[in-house]
Amino acid sequence: MLKYIREILQILSISLAICIFPALVLAQANSLDKIIDAKISTMSLDEKVGQLFIVGFPYTKMNKDLEGFVSSYKPGSFLLFKRNIQSAEQVRKLNLDLYQLAYKTTKLPPLIAIDQ
Repeated sequence: MLKYIREILQILSISLAICIFPALVLAQANSLDKIIDAKISTMSLDEKVGQLFIVGFPYTKMNKDLEGFVSSYKPGSFLLFKRNIQSAEQVRKLNLDLYQLAYKTTKLPPLIAIDQ
C-alpha cells in the first residue's frame, strides 16, 4: 500500500512540475527574446550578415590585417586550424584578442571554434 501511495505522489509531483515549469521557462524566454530583438534592431544589414560568417585566417597572433578584417566585416565566428596553434598560452592570447576585438566592434561575443 505504501508503495502505491509513493508512486501516486511521484506521478502527481511530476505532473505538477510539468504544468508549472513551462510557465517559468516561457517567462524567461520572452524576456531574453526582447533583449535579443532590441540588439538586432540596432544592427545594420552589414553587421547582421557578418554575424552569419565563420572565418579562418592564417595567423598565430593578432596583427593589423586581422584587426582590419574584423573591424570591416564584423564576423560572428572564428575557426582556428592547426596553422593557428603553437602553444596553449599562444592560443589563449589569440582567443582573448579575438574576443576583445570582436566585442569592441560588435558588442557581441564571438563563437571561437577549433578544427584539429
